[in-house]
Amino acid sequence: MPAARQLEQARSKGLCTSCCMRRARPGRKSCAHCRLKSSIYGLFRTRRKTSTQGLNSLVKGYDKTWVKQVLDTFNGRCDYTGKPIEIDGEETATVVLDIPRSYVPIHGQSKIHHPSNVKWCHRDFVDYKRGMTGTEFKDLWIFINDGK
Repeated sequence: MPAARQLEQARSKGLCTSCCMRRARPGRKSCAHCRLKSSIYGLFRTRRKTSTQGLNSLVKGYDKTWVKQVLDTFNGRCDYTGKPIEIDGEETATVVLDIPRSYVPIHGQSKIHHPSNVKWCHRDFVDYKRGMTGTEFKDLWIFINDGK
């Protein structure tokens, strides 16, 4: 976390207040890269409330390297549709859980909240995927495109 003086300088220069290196997105305090890192980090939080851990605590077994592992898998294409995606610029890249959180009772929390279950997706398709597994969504995508 940057010191107060660094934050003030970053704000005055229009830089991200998280990393103090890249330009902040228009009308925002953070850059696209830091926003994306925060989104990835959020995928490793539970949504249940326990008396000792509080709301949205990290999943058991969380490792600090997981966010970097997910960022390293970025190849500029949506894992489901193959369409080009961007982190900067138009910011079309986002991350989703291949097997959704609703499958935790079936597969267990350690399989759902793991970097191997995080996939890169085009922002336009996130709402369509929602509760589907990656395989179900890919099958639907193929069906829709073969019909054209």
